[in-house]
Amino acid sequence: MTGGTWGGHLPQQLTSFVGRRREMSEVKRLLSTARLVTLTGVGGVGKTRLALRVAEESRRGFPAGVWVVELDQVRDGALTAQTVVASLDLHEQAGRSPVEVLTEYLAGRHLLLILDNCEHLVGEVAKVADRLIRAAPGLRVLATSREPLGVDGEATLVVPPLSVPEPGRAVPLPDLSRYEAVSLFAERAASVLPGFEITEANRAAVADTCHLVEGLPLAIELAAARLRVLAPEQLRDRLSDRLALLTRGSRVAPTRQQTLRACVEWSYDLCTRAERRLWARLSVFAGGFGLDALDDVCAGGELATDDLEALVTTLTEKSIITTERGRYRMLETLRDYGAERLVELAEADRVARRHRDHYAALAARAAAAWVGPDQLAWFRTLNREHANLQAAIEYGLREPETAQELAANLWFFWIACGFLREGRYYLERALASGGTGRAHRRALWACAFVTGSQGDLDVAEALVRQCRAEATAAGDTRLETYAMETYAMILAIRGELDAAVHHMRACAAYYRTLDELDAGLLRTLPMLGVTLVMRGDPDAALELAPECQELCARLGERWQRSYVDHFVGLALRGKGEPARAAARLSAAIATKHQFHDIVGLVLCVEPLAGATAELGDGARAARLLGIAEGLRQAFGLPDVGSRFHVAERRRAEERARALPPPPHFEREWRAGCALDLDEAVAYALASPPDRGPLTPREREVAALVGQGLTNREIAGRLVISTRTAESHVHHILTKLGFVRRAQLAAWIAGQEPD
Repeated sequence: MTGGTWGGHLPQQLTSFVGRRREMSEVKRLLSTARLVTLTGVGGVGKTRLALRVAEESRRGFPAGVWVVELDQVRDGALTAQTVVASLDLHEQAGRSPVEVLTEYLAGRHLLLILDNCEHLVGEVAKVADRLIRAAPGLRVLATSREPLGVDGEATLVVPPLSVPEPGRAVPLPDLSRYEAVSLFAERAASVLPGFEITEANRAAVADTCHLVEGLPLAIELAAARLRVLAPEQLRDRLSDRLALLTRGSRVAPTRQQTLRACVEWSYDLCTRAERRLWARLSVFAGGFGLDALDDVCAGGELATDDLEALVTTLTEKSIITTERGRYRMLETLRDYGAERLVELAEADRVARRHRDHYAALAARAAAAWVGPDQLAWFRTLNREHANLQAAIEYGLREPETAQELAANLWFFWIACGFLREGRYYLERALASGGTGRAHRRALWACAFVTGSQGDLDVAEALVRQCRAEATAAGDTRLETYAMETYAMILAIRGELDAAVHHMRACAAYYRTLDELDAGLLRTLPMLGVTLVMRGDPDAALELAPECQELCARLGERWQRSYVDHFVGLALRGKGEPARAAARLSAAIATKHQFHDIVGLVLCVEPLAGATAELGDGARAARLLGIAEGLRQAFGLPDVGSRFHVAERRRAEERARALPPPPHFEREWRAGCALDLDEAVAYALASPPDRGPLTPREREVAALVGQGLTNREIAGRLVISTRTAESHVHHILTKLGFVRRAQLAAWIAGQEPD
């Protein structure tokens, strides 16, 4: 977004960062000269933590933000670029590849992109990284991988283990803290055993332990977790014996990999038989799991349902599982190890099948309940379980009908939650295996709906025709109507409005004859409302509103209700009622923000700008248009909607420019572009501010804000109380419609003569 500040996101670190000063300095130096820096090293050496720490300390140097792309859950290289798109909160563009969306968005931005855990996708990651750094001069990429990416110009840094005392050397107690491995061990030990300290009595055992695991952070953390049940001397002795045995048993592996595996395997062996089996079964989960999935996926045999929660607790206490906000997950190294054990137990296929069935059932329940009062909760649940749903579909592809049913049940997830390209990818793969049953027909319809929503209308129409033919042959009238509904949407986007209205009305009439409410009615009526407005018949559109509103209220439907508010707002504008239109569009914006429906937000913010201009507030209209443009740029959107929507945006801009300044259009437009998503929505939903001129005192305070002074400094300069200074700044921001001091400072700078 031109001129915008998008901070990116860094995962919250729940434990402290120890050491690595030399490595951090070197990574920063490499990033200053190389476009791509790859941190390599054995699993568990701390590559990710180092990358995140460097990012945290470097974020001020990247105005467009620091963004992390976690690739550990991506199993198909074809989804690499799409995962980067999703991690940047971008949306796909019809007819354009994810790499094209990325290169356009990143061009001209100074941004740091972290590609974490690349080793299993190294070929695809290398291709994507190479394309991006060639297209975006301001981009820096920091990758973590067990091997270099092999891209021209790549700088690599091998991340070594933490520093450890030399074996057999008696290090004085005050000097032990100089060794990073010892410091990490002490911190982690204190976290699992409050009050733990390194003393004269245990310093030798601690030093020996850190040496035996060769300073690998993951191994140190696993070892420290055992202090709940072992004294430091017992820990050293048992670890020493186990490591010696495992090292002799695997001479072909590098020493550090032997050591890490030894530590993981040692932790595995220290678990009870039931804990080991659960560890292995839990490896099937991608991206974490909740307790609700345990019984369906992991119960059976010696693992009784009543014991599972207690076993999860003990695995958490042993640092095999981590937990945050009621959700559990394993480090990828531990998950991979568990997967190996699951194969040895001859349970891999059975547990994966149960995992698939659990998430297929979850998707089916979500589809059945989507039109209902729990819609927002389902939205959050499916976002949280996204990686597990992907894994379930991947396994389900072994049985095409299962994959088709699962992917089709998620039609609303692909569309409402912003995963159109991914949905199309899975639906097309599921359909490629053929079939003629109901699951195949539903997948055809869902793929047509997703593809049409992308704007790929010819492909969507071909899918619709195939779906209708199969539905007709099977006597499946409902699915035949679904296909007709989607075809009507295609016609509307193409501008064939009379035919679109005819088909939509026919579909709605059929849905009304059914004994139970079908979600198709709540899809069709808002589409019909918008199409009628596009055709120049706002009165007919408004006649639909009472039925739509009653249905949404009765069912507790929220997402489609936002589209009802959208078409009613458009219709009210068409009837010359901009104030009422603005109220309905604002209601739609509030709901769309909850669902992260960025396309829907743009579709609503632009007509809100038009209504605002019609109410005579050109400055606010200009800023709203800037917000819409900023959202388009920040999330990689094309011109959304039909030619009608594009024409309406141009008309709103012309009207806003025609209203008298000051401030002039471009200044307010740029201010709108500068807002991030939450600020943009807050501004759009705020009542139009009092835009009277600033008082002399307010201009004086504003000028000091522009100089970068704090409220306390302003109070001292003007000899007023800090509270009075705060009040002045608040009133100034409100009067000018700003939400940040930085916006006010930029506005003050812009007041200088051109």
